[in-house]
Amino acid sequence: MARSDTKTRVGIIGSSKYEDKRKIKELIFKLKNEFQHDFVVVSGGRTSGADVYVKKYALELYCEYKEFNPAHTPATLYSALRENYYDKPYSPRHYFHRNKLMLKYIDCLFIFQNEFDKKNPDIEAVIAEADKLKIKYILIN
Repeated sequence: MARSDTKTRVGIIGSSKYEDKRKIKELIFKLKNEFQHDFVVVSGGRTSGADVYVKKYALELYCEYKEFNPAHTPATLYSALRENYYDKPYSPRHYFHRNKLMLKYIDCLFIFQNEFDKKNPDIEAVIAEADKLKIKYILIN
C-alpha cells in the first residue's frame, strides 16, 4: 500500500482475552497528546478483548481509526481494505493474511497481552511477522 499521507500509523492489538481497558485508554490518550491529529489508530478488528477497547477509545477520543478485519467477516465502516476483500468463505489463513496486510500498513505496533497469554500462538505469529518485516513493537502486560 503506497503512502498517500504523512500521518503516523500506530497499530494497537492484543489478546482476545485482554480486559485492562484503562491501559488501552491511557495509551491512546498519550498518542493523541503527542501526535494531535497526525496519527491513525489501526487494529485487527476483533470482536472481543483488546481490539474492542482500542476501537472504543480511539473513536471516543476522536482519533482516526481503521481496522483490518479478516476476509471472512463483513466490511465495516472502519475497514481499511476495499469492500470486495470481505465476505469470503471462512479460512483460518485469513487471520495470517490480515496480520500481514496490517503490519505492512503500520509504522509501529503496541501489543496488549495478559500474563497467561505469554505463549498465545496468535500473538506469537504477529510478532514473528513483525520481526520479518522489521516493524518495531512494544509488548504491554
